[in-house]
Amino acid sequence: MSGPDNSHADARPMPYADPGERARIWHPIILLLGSFVVFYLWASVPTIVLVLMDHAAGRQGMTDPASLTMTCGLPALGAAFLFILVHFLLWTRLAERRPLTSIGLFVSGAGGQYTNGLVYGAMFALLINLLAILGANRLGFDVPELFTGSLGNISGAALLFAAAIVPVVLVQAGTEEVVFRGWMLSSLSARTSITTGILVSSVAFGVFHLDRFLIDPTFAIIFISSTVVLGAFLGVWAVRAKSIAGPAGFHGAYNGLLFVSEYLDGAAHASPGDPATKAWAKMMSMESMQDAVKNIDYLAVMQSAEIICALIGIVALLAWRRDETDA
Repeated sequence: MSGPDNSHADARPMPYADPGERARIWHPIILLLGSFVVFYLWASVPTIVLVLMDHAAGRQGMTDPASLTMTCGLPALGAAFLFILVHFLLWTRLAERRPLTSIGLFVSGAGGQYTNGLVYGAMFALLINLLAILGANRLGFDVPELFTGSLGNISGAALLFAAAIVPVVLVQAGTEEVVFRGWMLSSLSARTSITTGILVSSVAFGVFHLDRFLIDPTFAIIFISSTVVLGAFLGVWAVRAKSIAGPAGFHGAYNGLLFVSEYLDGAAHASPGDPATKAWAKMMSMESMQDAVKNIDYLAVMQSAEIICALIGIVALLAWRRDETDA
C-alpha cells in the first residue's frame, strides 16, 4: 500500500493558510504554462460557440446587430470568466487537494475587506484619471473628451446594459484575483518564497495581456508595464491582509468604472434607435481600440500615474504593517 502523498513536504509556508497534509504543490514552470493554456482555452469557448452559431445561421458580420457575437457579447464575457473561475477552484480542491483558504478565499472578515476594496478601487480610478488630466494639461497633451455625443441617445436600455456590465466585470476581476493573487501567488510562494511569488505572479499577470500588442506595440508596452506594477501592489495587499477579498473588490471597482464610462460614452455617440448592444460591440472592436490609442501621449501619462500610485501603495502597505507589528 502506498503511503500518503507528501509532495507538500518540501514546500515553504503559504501566504494565506496551511495547504493541508495531502496538498500537491506543482513545479513553477508547470504552474505558469498550465495556467496560460487553461486561461485562454476557457476564455475562447463562448466566443467560438457564438461564432459557430452565427455561421450556421448565415450571419457573417460580427458587428451586425443580428449577430449573436454582438447581442451576447457581454454574457459571453461573463461565462468565459465563470468557466475559468470554476476550473481553478475545482483544481485547487480536487487536483491539488488543498482548501480554498490557502488561496485567500473565505477568510474571516472577507465581506468587509471586499467592500473596502470596492471603495478604494473607485477612488483609485478617479485619482488616476484626475492625475492623467492634470499631467496631460501640464505637458500640453490632448485630453480625450468623454460624453461629447448626445446624452439623449443614452436610452433606458443603454442604462440597463451599463448596469449589467457591473456584475460581469466584478466576476472578471474576481476571477483574475483568484488566478493570479490567489492560486498562482500561493503556489509559487510554496515552491520559492512569498517575494518571488508576488513578483512572478505580477509579471505573469502582465504577460496575460499580451493581446494588447494586436492593438498597438507602444501602447502594449506601457499597459503591460503598469499592469505588472499594479499586480505587485495587489499581491502585497493580499499577502499582508492574508486574503484576496480586498484586491478583488479594488480590481472590480477599478475596471467597472472604466468599462461603464467608456460604454456610456459610446452610447452617447450612438445613432437613435441603435440597440444597446451595438455600443458595446463597437467599444470592444479592434478598430475602436486602435482608434483610442492614437492619443498615446495621454495614455502614457495615465499609465505612469497608475504606476506611481501603485508604487506608493506598496510602500504604504509595507510601512503600515511594519508599524502595526512594532506596536
